[in-house]
Amino acid sequence: MDAGGVYVTVSKFFWGKNENEEKHPHYLVDKVKCLEACGIDVPEIYALKNTVKNVNAIEDKNSKWVYFEDWAKEAFLKRLESKGIGQKLFDKVYAEHHQQLCNRYDEYNEALLEMNDRNDEFLGELSPSLAKDYLNCYNSMLEEENKELIIFRDTFKRFGKGDDNYNRIRYQRDEKEWEGLNTRDILDGFEPTHDLNVMTKEWMERYPMLNFMDSNHYGWRNNDDATKSTLTYVTLVEATYNAKKKIKNIFEVAETKLCKEIKPLDKKTENA
Repeated sequence: MDAGGVYVTVSKFFWGKNENEEKHPHYLVDKVKCLEACGIDVPEIYALKNTVKNVNAIEDKNSKWVYFEDWAKEAFLKRLESKGIGQKLFDKVYAEHHQQLCNRYDEYNEALLEMNDRNDEFLGELSPSLAKDYLNCYNSMLEEENKELIIFRDTFKRFGKGDDNYNRIRYQRDEKEWEGLNTRDILDGFEPTHDLNVMTKEWMERYPMLNFMDSNHYGWRNNDDATKSTLTYVTLVEATYNAKKKIKNIFEVAETKLCKEIKPLDKKTENA
């Protein structure tokens, strides 16, 4: 017992940090597999019964025993640092969380994300616009084809009360409250490369008609006419927006030049 090691406390069929925790063995096997998939060498894990002798050995001030999940979190953090992908992982988790917000929270809109997901050519056919910038930022953070990042994301999900509790939206009575991004004490200190939540509010303001589009037009039915109409609508809105912007700039430039050309009146002219 003096040598210490990585341990879990077992009680009958279950395991945990103490006898009050009851976790199915499947979760332990699953976490070990995920850690190994990240390239982490998992040491031998000792299953200790909740005896007085074992408890005293674990709680001793000079104890070398480390609870498995505490060890796993530290090992995962070191692996993230050595790979230099902490920001990438945060961005992916944030993007997935953002998608859930748009899907479940009325303050956001999922129309563009759904059309992008269900139509391979949608993003390419979008004209240069705020909508296109938003989807490009979302895709760059999601990195859906990055297999290594998916493995690290799956391992990250294993820390906490549930695999997916980092992106669940909770509703309480009449007031909507969302849990927010659960960094699990692993991704603390990171900020999203692009604030997709803010960008969504911006495009919702610029393309207000999309806020009134029924989800049947862009959901599982994948209505082609609705998609084409959206592409046209975004193009028209952007053309109008850019035209107004140019007109405003022209007036600002003209006003500035006019102010410079008008000379102040001299005293003689003022007295005349």
